[in-house]
Amino acid sequence: QALRQRIDNIEAFAADVTHELKNPLASLRSAVDGLERIEDPGLRRQLLDVVRQDVLRLDRLVSDIGEAARTDAELARAAFEPVDLG
Repeated sequence: QALRQRIDNIEAFAADVTHELKNPLASLRSAVDGLERIEDPGLRRQLLDVVRQDVLRLDRLVSDIGEAARTDAELARAAFEPVDLG
């Protein structure tokens, strides 16, 4: 039962991560494609700002994923002891 729950949690986490990564990647793709076609310096600057923001967002996401993985690994190795609440 615990193993099944862990597998379900990992699958849900993977689906969430995939969704969170695809959004900034789609935005990056659109901005980069636009940069090839746009001549106006103001619009190019705006697209570059979008690219910078999406790169920062991806960096934060990757850092958060790494932190979650480390925390999960630490919890998996933790030795829990019963606590008398009475």
